[in-house]
Amino acid sequence: MRGRAFTLIELLVVMAIVAILASILFPALSSAKASAKQASCLTHLRQIGMATLLYADAFDGVFPHNLGPRHVPGTFSDTLARDDPSDRSNRFDGHPVAVAVAPFTGDSNVWFSPLQERRVPENGPSTNYQANAFVFVNSIPSPDRPHSGPVRESDVASPPRTALWQNHFMQGRGSFRGGLNRVAADGHAKWMPARRSGSPIQLRWWEL
Repeated sequence: MRGRAFTLIELLVVMAIVAILASILFPALSSAKASAKQASCLTHLRQIGMATLLYADAFDGVFPHNLGPRHVPGTFSDTLARDDPSDRSNRFDGHPVAVAVAPFTGDSNVWFSPLQERRVPENGPSTNYQANAFVFVNSIPSPDRPHSGPVRESDVASPPRTALWQNHFMQGRGSFRGGLNRVAADGHAKWMPARRSGSPIQLRWWEL
């Protein structure tokens, strides 16, 4: 005996149920995917942070300093004051520091955050993370800065609160849910709101 076919009303009800389920599940899946990328980014930053500390240990406690070439800054980053006004490079460009530290990571993929495009504004090709220019260039003058030139591990007043690397700041917008990930000089990494002051992991290495 032939089974009874669905009526038009029944088909519409089924389609409506499927649409409702999809509207519930798709945002959850999208959120889960974003959270996975966030976790992967933090893992990458922890590896990069540890590799940077290994580099410093190998060079008598001195962090990489004033390496180049760096890209030229624009509207997205590094409009801060300079010891040398003629230097127009983007001091937060992570490329030259990544080249120096890369031998201590062993995996080129860790230099690229899954939260952003592999090429970001004003960054070289080796990484889409930004290096903390206060540490790696140290040419951003401030009345309370202890010294210019290379920064040593022993110079850092509060390693848990001093950033080494971060997601691209994107002119204060952040890269993920209005914030960004940073790794500190003690190796721990966390997400924080994108703001220029009052961050739990700061940029100025001489502040407690």
